[in-house]
Amino acid sequence: MGNKMAGLKGKRISVLGAAKSGIDAANLCVKYGAKVLLSDNKPEQELRQVIGKVNPEVYLEFGGHSNKLFECDIMIVSPGVPACSEVVVNAGKHGVEVMAELEFAWRLISPAYAVAITGTNGKTTTTTLIDRIFRDAINPGQSKNMGYDNVLCAGNIGTPLSGIVEQVTESTVLIIEVSSYQLELCSTFCPKVGVLMNLTPDHLKRHGTMDRYAEIKQKVFDNHKSNGKHFAVLNYDDQYCRRVADKIDSEVLFFSCETPQKQGLWYSDSKAVGIFRDKQYEFNLSPVIPGMHNVSNILAATSVGLALGFDEKVVSKTVNTFEGVEHRIEFVRELHGVKYYNDSKATNVDSVVVALESFKKNVVLIMGGQDKGSPYKPLMGLIKNRVKSVLLIGEAARIISGELGHIVPTVMCKTLTGAVEYAHVNALPGDVVLLSPACASFDQFSDYEHRGKVFKELVNRL
Repeated sequence: MGNKMAGLKGKRISVLGAAKSGIDAANLCVKYGAKVLLSDNKPEQELRQVIGKVNPEVYLEFGGHSNKLFECDIMIVSPGVPACSEVVVNAGKHGVEVMAELEFAWRLISPAYAVAITGTNGKTTTTTLIDRIFRDAINPGQSKNMGYDNVLCAGNIGTPLSGIVEQVTESTVLIIEVSSYQLELCSTFCPKVGVLMNLTPDHLKRHGTMDRYAEIKQKVFDNHKSNGKHFAVLNYDDQYCRRVADKIDSEVLFFSCETPQKQGLWYSDSKAVGIFRDKQYEFNLSPVIPGMHNVSNILAATSVGLALGFDEKVVSKTVNTFEGVEHRIEFVRELHGVKYYNDSKATNVDSVVVALESFKKNVVLIMGGQDKGSPYKPLMGLIKNRVKSVLLIGEAARIISGELGHIVPTVMCKTLTGAVEYAHVNALPGDVVLLSPACASFDQFSDYEHRGKVFKELVNRL
């Protein structure tokens, strides 16, 4: 890593976007001698907290982008900035090398293994579980013969890859959750194992079509070779994932909740059953976390472990004791017979489907936020059968009401505070109050984690 970092000295680097990824990239570059401009089109007063996190040697510009942005050797683009945006397109016209923050950080490291998890749903749970599998394997010393001695988790799960670059050594395992936003401007990114959980309509306002969305997700495999050293873990139950298998050079392991595989892992009679490189696997699957969507997540994580040579006993113990992740159908509290659940991670319709399938009836559903361009009508059947009322918040409230308001009563609560207060007054014993927004959070919150934490604070104050 040292020589790669030394190569930053004297470089002129522009960083586009002053969110977490942009700040970490800017601070890393200036620390190693680069001349850095961090530019954001938001006004300075909205970014006061940001300024305190940025190295004082970084030049800042807010409220728009000047031509100084193009006076650089490299432009690092934060995930929130689309590749089709005017400023990114203009950078290309100026002959600037443009890359995603993920791509930039990737070029600075040489980990022992890297596992990248992407897809529309299930990424965070699967990423966390894979991270746990690797960490648990260190304890009995299994990893000593596998070439690693520490595990780092980064990416879309919270810590940008630029923020941990200095911790990555040649004996590090890197577990990275990657979104389509992070992959869009990648070109050399090449994890040893790529995991594609599923593909359903999401982020179509940005990517335009499902084909383009799928093409971007496929970038986790684009640099794989057919040399037996790269693996693709794919969901056989998803039609897009099956199509991807024919387009990549990786060694493929399918996982399925329904169908036995020639090479892969599947669920049968409460067991995980698998075949990989002529070796057969079978162990009981009795997870703590409920739902078939979590069985799918577990099979994906287990497939990664088996592909990299872990003992199935180590893997099975981990997956059967894993308790899930924050903000994903997370129980908050019960008050006066009403149970409150935080599912703020449900930023699209398919995630809400998963959440509603976890409850049979009497759901008071809190939905809304920043609309992502996908229809809400696929929820009609579940809402009709399981939901008592829908409490709407944020920018998408009227759109959701227009599509679903004729099925059950809808209430315009505007804010999350208003929705929690309404639910507290009107919910009855036996009801479930579920925050499962089906929308992005950026209209009222910094991210879904912020939204979930505010929800839990509001509920715990009741």
